[in-house]
Amino acid sequence: MRMSEETNGDVVVLSVAGRLDSNTSGEFEDLLLERIRGGTRKLVLDFEALEYISSAGLRVLLKATREVKAQGGKMVICQARDYIQEV
Repeated sequence: MRMSEETNGDVVVLSVAGRLDSNTSGEFEDLLLERIRGGTRKLVLDFEALEYISSAGLRVLLKATREVKAQGGKMVICQARDYIQEV
């Protein structure tokens, strides 16, 4: 998995490429929660280059969504392929 980050004003865009599975979800979770706990309230996850997401990756998304909502923020996913959206 590869990640890149871009900030546009108060919006953080995280682009994720490759596989988001049990081997990589910990790193992804750490980055997301670090941003949220550091004050980021608007997150965009760009999944255009994401090839696979497992239940471990989905768990990270659910946990991060709960955390950002609890702090009055919002997280959205964009450009996800059809089979990623099904998960």
